[in-house]
Amino acid sequence: MPKSSTLEAAKSKAGRLVHVEWEDSSQPIARWQWIDEYEIPEVVNCLSVGFLIAETPEAIALAPNLGDLTKERCQASGIIRIPKPAIRRIVGI
Repeated sequence: MPKSSTLEAAKSKAGRLVHVEWEDSSQPIARWQWIDEYEIPEVVNCLSVGFLIAETPEAIALAPNLGDLTKERCQASGIIRIPKPAIRRIVGI
């Protein structure tokens, strides 16, 4: 399958190809820490790229990897769920 038709097949089966700018929380600190010495970490700015495979009022799901595009059903791996309140911007690619 030529490259352009592979991308078109992916878009028709999985949805729009987008990049999403969003905010995430910092990783939890595993060690014990004195509360009076704690400082709140900065927000983690993230950028994710993938096919928008699902959307609800609460969240979107992006899949960066698709397979079996020439078959009746396609597969996805590496799916990430992003809560809508964390999304700052979505741009179609």
